[in-house]
Amino acid sequence: MTKKSDECDKKVRGDFFLIDVDRAVAAAKRSMNEGLAYLVLASGTAADNRTTRWSATAVADRVAIGVDYARAAIQRLKDAGDI
Repeated sequence: MTKKSDECDKKVRGDFFLIDVDRAVAAAKRSMNEGLAYLVLASGTAADNRTTRWSATAVADRVAIGVDYARAAIQRLKDAGDI
């Protein structure tokens, strides 16, 4: 590939992530922290849009909540089968 085609590929891909809207809404209805944690974790997914290395610290930093609250929200998402 040429440098120009690499630049075009980067422009086409952009910065976006996929979510399951039903799960996101269900999480948000349970609590704001869960809904926001779901979105933050989704924004940190790999190319497969299913796996993430982002943690409670990432959620806490981006949503401005304590790490313990973020951990609890992530655990509730797991318990609900949302992640």
